[in-house]
Amino acid sequence: MSHRVLEVVEPPSLSISPSPLPLAAPGQVLSVRCEASGFTPLPLELSWEFLGADGAPAALGEASLSGHREAWEGTYSQSSLLQLDTSALGRGGGLVCVARHRGGTRRSKVALEVIGFSAPSIQDSMAMVGMALLLYGIITLAFRNITGTELHSN
Repeated sequence: MSHRVLEVVEPPSLSISPSPLPLAAPGQVLSVRCEASGFTPLPLELSWEFLGADGAPAALGEASLSGHREAWEGTYSQSSLLQLDTSALGRGGGLVCVARHRGGTRRSKVALEVIGFSAPSIQDSMAMVGMALLLYGIITLAFRNITGTELHSN
């Protein structure tokens, strides 16, 4: 008679704090924590990803990882703390905590909005150039009409 061992595999639940993230100014450093809880067995790999408003990924600094903690019912929890420097993140985007576990990969996302004196985007620059050309055309047309009217009235 053979005995079978039943192994329980439970993927983690993720939560990011603070959520929602506060508005950030360029160059500000935010502390963001991702908590993975209720998973078994060990190990768990926690990492961070960032997708800018334009959809491009950005490199993030190293995050610190806590040791795992065991709950009374036999599941584990672990957290990752990221010191997020907003100066390299443009106007913001989506910050994602990724947990890779035998029970599956889980992702939790929060929006980051960077306000203030960041450089304008390509779309903003194109809109400013377009507006400048439009104003130039209107002013030129108005000037021609005024000078043309004056020439005819003499």
